[in-house]
Amino acid sequence: MNCQECLHKVCAISRLRPDELERIGKNCSRVRYKAKEKVFKQGTPASHLIYIKSGLLKSHFIESNDKEIIIDLFYDNMFLGMHSIYTGGVHQYSATVIQDAELCFIESSAFRDVVINNGGFAAEMMAATCSDSMHVFHRLRSMIRKQLPGRFAEAILIFSDEIFMSDQFTLPLSRNELAEFLGSTRESVTRTMTEFRNDKIIELNGKDVRILTKELLKTISELG
Repeated sequence: MNCQECLHKVCAISRLRPDELERIGKNCSRVRYKAKEKVFKQGTPASHLIYIKSGLLKSHFIESNDKEIIIDLFYDNMFLGMHSIYTGGVHQYSATVIQDAELCFIESSAFRDVVINNGGFAAEMMAATCSDSMHVFHRLRSMIRKQLPGRFAEAILIFSDEIFMSDQFTLPLSRNELAEFLGSTRESVTRTMTEFRNDKIIELNGKDVRILTKELLKTISELG
């Protein structure tokens, strides 16, 4: 498979030599997924690193009481599964597609060999993985420190500034999924969304969202 088209999008890929790029390409398969399809399941072997060429996915796990928790969201030009292939070779969470996705599955053996022989590539991949880990850390801190309005405001800003790059977007999560993402209940999330709409912080039409007062949204997110 030709990996050249991703060079300008991912700093780590640009570190590869032509022979390494060719090896990655020969050990990579591109697969298209529809929304709600599961990419991998918690507890299954991790044999590939996954590059998200396009789409939106959620990483999530099931607690002993069958309650689902969404750990984080993954989208264009991000990698998924790095922790799994380096920590026991088993997925510690599940990954499911939220919006149609095109994914590249890179065989872990080929990826490991390139990492061992190319320090620049390894450093870039480590930086990306650390960035993802810090994102989860900040989300966990927010869930502990902030009340629901602060967590909801933070989520809206993530959708606006990181994923859709627009103050107007269609909410990609259902009410139940949003509750799982925010560590709350569907009823509480629905009530909070109504309050934000009534206070004219956001305009809400079904799942269509338009941010009306972004500075206030940022303040609510920061103060929690």
